[in-house]
Amino acid sequence: MGIRKKREIQYQSAPVELRGPILDRGHVEAWELFRIVAWKSAKGLGWLSLNDPEEIERATRVTLTRLAEWDGPRSLLKSGLTDAEWKQWEDFVGTLIGADASHGGPTGLLRLSGVGYPVATAVLSILEPDLFPVLDKWGVKAIFGKVVSARTTKWHNKSAYRQYTQALTSPAAKELGAYRTLRERDVATMTAGKQDRAIVKEWPLPLR
Repeated sequence: MGIRKKREIQYQSAPVELRGPILDRGHVEAWELFRIVAWKSAKGLGWLSLNDPEEIERATRVTLTRLAEWDGPRSLLKSGLTDAEWKQWEDFVGTLIGADASHGGPTGLLRLSGVGYPVATAVLSILEPDLFPVLDKWGVKAIFGKVVSARTTKWHNKSAYRQYTQALTSPAAKELGAYRTLRERDVATMTAGKQDRAIVKEWPLPLR
C-alpha cells in the first residue's frame, strides 16, 4: 500500500488570488483579512473578530495608500540593495506595519486586534511577494535560533524583520540558492524551522 498523500486544505494555502482585487480596491475587506490569517495562523482568528469591518478597511486603506508610494526596488532578489536602500526599506516597513502600544500607541496594521508582525507581514507578502516575506517563529528559529524565536519581543519589530529579509536574500545564503522567488525561500526557511533544522551555514545568526 502506497504512502497516503496529505490532502491540501484550501484555507491553508497562500491566498494569492486576493492580491489583484485588494490592490484595485485600495483596502482589505474583513473576510479577506480573515482568509489571510487562516493561512498564516488560525489561532489569531478569535482576536481578529474584535475588529469592526470599518476598522479593518480604514487601517488597510492607509497601508495600501502608503504602499503605492514606494519608489525603491520592486524585487529584493533581483536588486542588490545598498545599506542606504535597506534602511529606506526598513523605515518604509515601519510606516506600513506601524508600532504597538509599547511604542507610543498602536499605529498602522498593528492598530488592529489580532494583528502582530507575523500577520502584518503576511498581508504585505500577499500584496507584494517580491518585496516582503512572512516573518514568523519558525523562520526566525531557522535563522536566529531557538532562544530568539521563543522571545517575541526580540523579533516583533522592523529591525529584526529587515535582518530576517536580508538573510533570505543574501548571495551568501547558498542553502537558499535553489529557490528562485522570495516566497519560496521564505517557505523553505519556515519548513526548516518546523523540522528543527538551520537554513544558514553560520547558525544561529546574531540578531542585532
